[in-house]
Amino acid sequence: MSTMVHSGQSVLIMMSSRTENSIADLLEKALKRIGVSSDIHGNVKDAAAALEAAKGYDCLVGVPAEIMYLCRTDDRLRPESVLLSADYVPESVIRYLEETWHCKVFTHYGMTETGFGGGVQCEAGEGYHLRDADLLIEIVDSITGKQLNAGKLGEVVLTTLRNEAMPLIRYRTGDIARILTKPCPCGGILPRLDKVRGRSANIIRLENGKSINIHDLDEIMFAIPGLRNYSARLVGRNRLLLTADTKSQLDAELLREKLPCDIKVEYGTVVPFTGAGKRNICLE
Repeated sequence: MSTMVHSGQSVLIMMSSRTENSIADLLEKALKRIGVSSDIHGNVKDAAAALEAAKGYDCLVGVPAEIMYLCRTDDRLRPESVLLSADYVPESVIRYLEETWHCKVFTHYGMTETGFGGGVQCEAGEGYHLRDADLLIEIVDSITGKQLNAGKLGEVVLTTLRNEAMPLIRYRTGDIARILTKPCPCGGILPRLDKVRGRSANIIRLENGKSINIHDLDEIMFAIPGLRNYSARLVGRNRLLLTADTKSQLDAELLREKLPCDIKVEYGTVVPFTGAGKRNICLE
């Protein structure tokens, strides 16, 4: 966090809860150690209340879809930095936040199995700097389990080096990424984990032989100007029903060119504040 904030600044944590040893609780304690004040707002439940609460903070920490919703609702916030975690972060979301709120966006990779913390971007934004003293990260072929060379895309597996209560050996995460070995522009020389490309379990095979996943769909949809959020339902493995939360009509023909299946677009309010966890495409 010292990459994003310094002593005397403030952070609003817009995820997790105040429960002891929750993500928000641990982050609050860590920030205090570097002289940074923080408040726990918790996951966003009401956009207006969250936007009012966020005023004046130097850094916001939250879930990608929720923070994007806030940014598309009110473009006047000016945090110096934003940290996104707990789900895949589309590049289109990063670009929009940086251009609209004039802030620097960082992303974090971690999960319960890593003790929440896993890796985080530095100012250069070129891969995740890992907790190398605590975690051994490998990239393997998802079918054979064989370790792949640096630079090759594969499944992320992790081994915990110091856990006593929940030790893991070559735990398969299902996430797709690669290892970067070139020195980071920040001066770091240890290998880094490149941007996670999504989860293998989220790839849906279609009747036409093609495939679709929520991460590619997020990249396309959140790049649409004015779109606050959307939901996606796949019917019969061939038709995608999109409900868009936007003030303007979408270019359905352009979407059909970018997507591998037939689509139908509906319009309505689609808030991301469901507490359902990671985003996905519903199957019918």
